[in-house]
Amino acid sequence: MKILIIGKRSIIANYFKFKYKKKFEIKIISFNQAKKLSKKQINNFDWILNCAFKKNKHNFKNNPDLFFLKKIKNLKIRYIMMSTSKVYGSKKISVLDEKKTCRPNSSYGKIRLKIEKKLFKSIKDRVLILRISNVLTYNPKNRKKNFNTIDQMIYSLKKYGKIFIPKKNVIKDFITLDFLTKNIFILIKKKKSGIFNIGSSIVLSLEQLAKLIIKKFGKGILVKKNNKTDNFLLSNKKLINVTKIKINKKEIINTINNFKI
Repeated sequence: MKILIIGKRSIIANYFKFKYKKKFEIKIISFNQAKKLSKKQINNFDWILNCAFKKNKHNFKNNPDLFFLKKIKNLKIRYIMMSTSKVYGSKKISVLDEKKTCRPNSSYGKIRLKIEKKLFKSIKDRVLILRISNVLTYNPKNRKKNFNTIDQMIYSLKKYGKIFIPKKNVIKDFITLDFLTKNIFILIKKKKSGIFNIGSSIVLSLEQLAKLIIKKFGKGILVKKNNKTDNFLLSNKKLINVTKIKINKKEIINTINNFKI
């Protein structure tokens, strides 16, 4: 099976290739390289896995997913959209499943939902939409303080000696990179389409996460501020029924403890 992955600098893309290069024929290219491909070249692949991240993620018109939709609409190739839990828009602590009505409360969530619907309408039987929770990755080279939860916390800890979290107890859903890529691998093998949550359904507060990072770093303090953020857990029942892969809290904590900070 041939997989075309978009996102040359993506941690997810490169980890997936590292893990499954003996199982699939995998090619990773940048979005700029992908734009130069003809429909004939694209049609040589069985799947596109889009891990491309645009700087302006709030821009609907120039979205990579919509670009590929135009390219593959009349082809047979299957497509994976890496979506987000933000399409749900829940503020209460609840386990969100794929049947829940989406009411996104952020511009990013609204745009991702709009793209999901457009893809689903056009290539329903060939599109796999993954609503992904927080992936536990850390890139020491990343200097952006707003990239992901882990990078935010470590950036702040190294620069200010502090990690800032909301005053209210905030619950988030976290998964490991290994858990994510294993599930993508099996969903591809089984030629699945439709919408799947990829989450852990494991309760982990931002305070617990921050304390683990401070302990790992060896110093630092926790500061509680009036920051606004959503609580959420993703139901993974539908996913487990297909892939049979589970994750536990120990795996999540071990992943954090193994970061080279």
